Amino acid sequence: MRNKSRAPLAAILFFLVTLSPLLGLVSFSYLRYSFVADHFQYLASLGIITLVAAGVVRFTETCGIFSRPAWIGFRHCLVGGTGEPDWRHNWVYTDLERFTRATLAQNPESWAAHDFLGLILTSQGKPAEAIEHF
Repeated sequence: MRNKSRAPLAAILFFLVTLSPLLGLVSFSYLRYSFVADHFQYLASLGIITLVAAGVVRFTETCGIFSRPAWIGFRHCLVGGTGEPDWRHNWVYTDLERFTRATLAQNPESWAAHDFLGLILTSQGKPAEAIEHF
């Protein structure tokens, strides 16, 4: 396979190099403050997603399995199926209070999330609840 294309090697190396800060192999200052860095894995998965997409396109072009309308329908189903979980997760990022509460649900020891939530509750006029987070 390496004589035909270096794309698989490039995709795997891109994935590993981009993911390395999250694995602790490279110093990444964000991890000092929060051990919840799962949203950075999306950038690393770009290499694998690109490789799979290019493979599917090359396969369909060489084999001629799909007609053009069937291929367009397949792409829409694929995008809809993979985008649905992200769509459900988007509510977390609508405002800072939801984001900090979601962060605290995954990492109750995050002092930064507690501090942000305390500031939010103080600005909403809820000092008694804010004290618990400060």
